[in-house]
Amino acid sequence: MLRRTFKTTLVSFSTVLLLACAMYVSYGWWVDFIKSTAAPAPKPSPSPTDVPLEPIPDTSRILPLIGRHSAAHGCPVAPSVILSNQHVFDVFESNPSMPTFPYMFSTLGGTTSLVYPWNGYQFADLAAGLTLADIDYYPIASVPPLRGERLWWVGYDWRTQQDFMSPRVFSAQVVRVVAGQIVMNAPALEGSSGSCILNARGEAVGIVAWRMNPDDGKPVALGPGIWGTITSRLIDGWQDNTTLFRQKYLAGEIQ
Repeated sequence: MLRRTFKTTLVSFSTVLLLACAMYVSYGWWVDFIKSTAAPAPKPSPSPTDVPLEPIPDTSRILPLIGRHSAAHGCPVAPSVILSNQHVFDVFESNPSMPTFPYMFSTLGGTTSLVYPWNGYQFADLAAGLTLADIDYYPIASVPPLRGERLWWVGYDWRTQQDFMSPRVFSAQVVRVVAGQIVMNAPALEGSSGSCILNARGEAVGIVAWRMNPDDGKPVALGPGIWGTITSRLIDGWQDNTTLFRQKYLAGEIQ
């Protein structure tokens, strides 16, 4: 009798154990099945300005400028010529022939040099400066960007103390080009002024200048275009002026 009871108990225990294992396996299978059929959670979409899509042009030649009252950027377009904005260089507020208030800039290699405001463009917020430093420069686009074309520029990173004033690449699409101004569908943050606006081919098509806030709450960035002959009119004679600038610098007339 005792042996029969023990045998019955053992069979019942084994049955319960097998049922428990079956339920566990079945539960796990259903969990895996539900996970495999569930729609993936949407990824947070990045800021429209802060996600340069591939291919990203080389932005390392865009120069950070630090002046008396501001931090901005410069766009090198010739061996000694750096473009920026009139509101950065104050060309017409200084001596147009050789203003006395230079900006400091640093290259990717860490070399710090000076750029001296030299010439302003009377039809747009454009100005040119001269430097004696060796700089890498961008080719200039021959035609304006197309509507919907993606462009890139550089500003400063203001988000955290650790990254403060490190370069930050922005990206946006062209809304339209009107009266030589490029309108883009994202804001240009403080410090972006003077940066090259680059196309996917790595050509400079414009210079970041300012931003506006339309009534629909979607800010836009604007910048004068520099394609075609616009830049050549602005920097015409830069070779002769660089030679004169160098002579004055070596003679101690320019500090």
